[in-house]
Amino acid sequence: MNKNRKSKRIIVTVLIILCVFLFALPFIAFVVPTFDEPISLLNTTEFIATVERIELKTSGPKQSGIIYTKEYGNTKIGIQIFDTEINLENFKTLKKGDIISFRVENTWVEHFDSMMFISAVEMYSNGKEIIALESVVKKREDSIRNIQITSMVFEAIFLAVIVICAFKLKNTK
Repeated sequence: MNKNRKSKRIIVTVLIILCVFLFALPFIAFVVPTFDEPISLLNTTEFIATVERIELKTSGPKQSGIIYTKEYGNTKIGIQIFDTEINLENFKTLKKGDIISFRVENTWVEHFDSMMFISAVEMYSNGKEIIALESVVKKREDSIRNIQITSMVFEAIFLAVIVICAFKLKNTK
């Protein structure tokens, strides 16, 4: 008798936890991304800088680029290098004295001087595109979609486990 009661308690606890996740995951995956407006020319600010030097770092399959500038001292412009986000050849041709034009999300503009790294969402130099705003927007949309798909898979798993737990609870006397 006591064993069945303990078993019921465990099943009910699992059911409650899974129900919380069942309602929380869609909120996180589908509602939270709507809190930020999509990146556009309207919510970014353009800066101009002179290149001091660039660094290309590799960590496994990922690469990142860092641009040191004359104008912004300690703030480095960090670039995550993915095929869809950056023209790597144009990045590699940057040299000391080149003028770059880059955009930063307005959210980060007021903190620009106090940050060690700032991510550019668009960049040009000498008329050559280094980062296209459209590719950054597409990459973020793809990331959100991947999170939403993963969320739906977990939702299906949680729902299946809830049904199994409900049947076990019904059959436990």
